[in-house]
Amino acid sequence: MDRIVVITGGTSGIGKELVGLFQQSNDTVLTLARSVKDDDVNGYKCDVSDETQVKTCIDDIAKRFGRIDILINNAGFGMS
Repeated sequence: MDRIVVITGGTSGIGKELVGLFQQSNDTVLTLARSVKDDDVNGYKCDVSDETQVKTCIDDIAKRFGRIDILINNAGFGMS
């Protein structure tokens, strides 16, 4: 569908599953996560609790793609 999709927490769990789902629809999927693989050109190392890191990532995405069509705020943490 050629949408630009940004998913926070996209490297595991629900976020990772969403990445695969959107990629099947031929969307460009960008992930923001605290850890990303070095060869992941669409992965941004970002701790979403740090406003400066988030702004830097979003600014870069805006420069690269000019827009964000879908933003999924999935990042979080759990305590057990």
